[in-house]
Amino acid sequence: MSKDNTVGSQGILSKTQKEILVGLLLGDGLLELQHKNPRLKIDHSLKQKEYVDWLYFQFEGFCNQKPRQLDRVDSRNGKIYYHYLFSTISTAVLGEYFRMFYIAGKKTLPKNLTVLLKSKLSLAVWYMDDGFKRSDCDSLYLCTSGFSLEEQKFLQEILQKLYGFETKIHFAGKNARIYFPVKSAKRFCDLVRPYILSNFSYKLL
Repeated sequence: MSKDNTVGSQGILSKTQKEILVGLLLGDGLLELQHKNPRLKIDHSLKQKEYVDWLYFQFEGFCNQKPRQLDRVDSRNGKIYYHYLFSTISTAVLGEYFRMFYIAGKKTLPKNLTVLLKSKLSLAVWYMDDGFKRSDCDSLYLCTSGFSLEEQKFLQEILQKLYGFETKIHFAGKNARIYFPVKSAKRFCDLVRPYILSNFSYKLL
């Protein structure tokens, strides 16, 4: 996907940036409050370098530094984990989304999510960021355990209302996540396929 022509101005978010941001905030993307304005932080494993570089390309106009590799040692087992990350500048432009998606510093779901999630690009970014295909059957998951069970039910309602997806809540231990059975999984993949980066093609049916 090419960069939106309006990307680069620090005064406004383009339509594409807004749609990507919604997908990121439903996934692993973070808005961190720095003084009075938030910044967007993207942090993935090094194997997702192509994805992080693509996100940087989309938000480059809001960044002062390019993505960088960070090595972290897990004190529990001594293993080294390699991360690849970048952050935007702190900017009032992101304030609207911080106020929508955060309450008392905790990520939550905005009440107007039905409007925000109409974009297939948002769905695709959400899936690239925090979804996976099951290896034993043609179904998929969106990893939504960072949200409460009630919020996940709200997400189910929105996905059904906007796209007709029939989903279920599955548990992995104590962590709940949204499950797409075969029929809905195939329709989901058909919708997001044009927006999925080539290195994520393994997630598609």
